[in-house]
Amino acid sequence: MGYGYDVYNQLVAVGDTDGDGHADFMARKENGDTYSYRSTGAGTFAPRVFDKTGWEEAVLFAGAGGNPDYGKHELLAITNAGLFWWYQFKNNGELAKRSTHSPDGEPSGADIGTTLYAGSFSNDGEPAQVHVYQGQLWVGGNFIGRGWDAYDNLTAPGDLSGDGKADLLARDAKGDLYLYEGNGLGTAFAPKAKVGYGYDTYTKIVGGGDLSGDGIADVVAVAKNGTLYLYEGTGNGSVPLKARKVIGTGFDIYNKFAAPGDLNGDGKADLIGVNGYGDLYRYTSTGTGSISPRVQIGDNWNIYRAIS
Repeated sequence: MGYGYDVYNQLVAVGDTDGDGHADFMARKENGDTYSYRSTGAGTFAPRVFDKTGWEEAVLFAGAGGNPDYGKHELLAITNAGLFWWYQFKNNGELAKRSTHSPDGEPSGADIGTTLYAGSFSNDGEPAQVHVYQGQLWVGGNFIGRGWDAYDNLTAPGDLSGDGKADLLARDAKGDLYLYEGNGLGTAFAPKAKVGYGYDTYTKIVGGGDLSGDGIADVVAVAKNGTLYLYEGTGNGSVPLKARKVIGTGFDIYNKFAAPGDLNGDGKADLIGVNGYGDLYRYTSTGTGSISPRVQIGDNWNIYRAIS
């Protein structure tokens, strides 16, 4: 078939584009240049043909079939004063210049409680803020309920139950883990179901799409000793997570850690961390349940108290 395709961050099956009865495909580079590869009909492709430029901002391509889309293509950073800043993804592993937005009608300022920037909870495909303020849970501006101050960690990894609707994971002070299945509208969740215990050994629990390459949302956790664990999703709400496996060490150097989704446009979920110096690092997912060596993509991030 060929080699050298690692220069692209997207390969998309587009069907028969030239009418010869053979399926072709399109490839995109990180700089936004796209190329067409025409099938010869003999199991190979003709040399690439330059197509268009300026496609670096496209997050998702769909051709024959489709690619999973987590629905989150920005990173939220919150200052100590409670100001919200958004960083859009360039789809090349880097972040665009920050910009300000207003929260979804929710409390803001120094005493804003806990805010998590999550993927889509409804059929609009748009990301939503998950916000706990004085024990009240809000999702995308929708009031969900009270009593959520019982949890010290909320995680929005996507769909864990396999019904196509985004869910929430919540950890209480005892370390018990609960699954709240979403209704697909972002307006309510099913009653909680206990799905784990002993999660108080983790300083951070995050989720942002599929790291293992099976199309099912996964969860990542940082232990107090700095070990990074991957919990692959099962797609079964009764037992949503497989047994953990080690995918890294030394992650206790990060005081902020997040799973923002796909940063480099290859359709695989990535991870980021901020160390004590304020340096921001990206860990690119291989799509097979492991991560590539870190790459620094920013500095001065110690001005923020939280990222998600």
